[in-house]
Amino acid sequence: MAFGVIIIMFAYLNLAVFQYYGNGDLHLSFERQPARDLTLSMVWAIYGLALMTLGIRQKAVALRRISLGMVILTICKVFLYDLGELTDLYRAASLFGLALSLLGVSVAYQKFVAGGEKKDPEPEEVQQVQNPEP
Repeated sequence: MAFGVIIIMFAYLNLAVFQYYGNGDLHLSFERQPARDLTLSMVWAIYGLALMTLGIRQKAVALRRISLGMVILTICKVFLYDLGELTDLYRAASLFGLALSLLGVSVAYQKFVAGGEKKDPEPEEVQQVQNPEP
């Protein structure tokens, strides 16, 4: 059920972007429109980050995995589809933004998920290291 809600929300966000760039009409055109395509990429990235935040807060492994899949899908879309239309400064700015978002995702994931709580050594272990017995 939860996976269905995630898919429906993803579809809703995509349709909202298509409607916005269709001047209020929902027109599903798959021709290249750089502004719409980059907006879709930003929406996908924000949605993936929101899912990751929710997954971290609720300690839901499945939700974090879905969010990482969403971020990977966004990266693939940006590299394989969006960058084909961009030129010069727009391409550099897009890659810079992508790099910053990837850095933010990796730092957040390392800090809140992969790092976990570091276990402090027991006081006896510390004492034995400082004063080894002969």
